[in-house]
Amino acid sequence: MTNALINKLLFIMEIVLAELVYTIHLKKRPRYYLRLALYVAISLLISVIFPNYEKGGFLYSAFMFLTLFLVTVPLLRLCYDEKWVNLLFCGISAYTTQHLAYTITSIANGVAFGDTSFILGIYGSQVDFTVVNERFILNILTRYVRKRI
Repeated sequence: MTNALINKLLFIMEIVLAELVYTIHLKKRPRYYLRLALYVAISLLISVIFPNYEKGGFLYSAFMFLTLFLVTVPLLRLCYDEKWVNLLFCGISAYTTQHLAYTITSIANGVAFGDTSFILGIYGSQVDFTVVNERFILNILTRYVRKRI
């Protein structure tokens, strides 16, 4: 398996789990567990057949993740008897949670293991993260000092 395929499968499973956390108290349709299995199977299948283009860079990665996410939201309707706006809200909340968890984990790995290439993952390994960190810290310190003066 390629790294792109593994990343797609991990992403789709993270989104599915996060969506399940946000939808746990919604009104379920009849034969919920059968529908849930179908929802997971379709999500995984679409992530596997989505084209791999490892040299696509940030734009392709953003397009891919957004597309995979947009596939899961309508599939929530398969499992839950709720208004679209409620399902969309749960889906967006799940995507936000997944992305925040990924970012925090990446930063923690970078700090703990000194592996800054992992921080941006497949989004782009060409970025010099130490420069970004120095500018970020300098910006925060500057704002802090200005407020105190």
